[in-house]
Amino acid sequence: MLKRKNKSRFISKSLKISGVTFTVTLWGYTRKRVFIGRQYYEQVGGLYGWETRRIYDKTFETEEEAKATANDFYLNPEKILKLSK
Repeated sequence: MLKRKNKSRFISKSLKISGVTFTVTLWGYTRKRVFIGRQYYEQVGGLYGWETRRIYDKTFETEEEAKATANDFYLNPEKILKLSK
């Protein structure tokens, strides 16, 4: 029986813009869902007080569209700043 390597459920990259950490994530085994999260510190809850707030969440028809959108956000961080305001 052949062993297959397990495919991870997500691919994510982190960006730090003006001291705020954003993560651009391709989600799912088919990589068709893109979301952007912003991390902030909250006194109560989360992992050591860190919480994540989603500022963008969209599912695409094809994996290529999703990858192009995620790369566009990663290469143009000013688009992320416009979404977070």
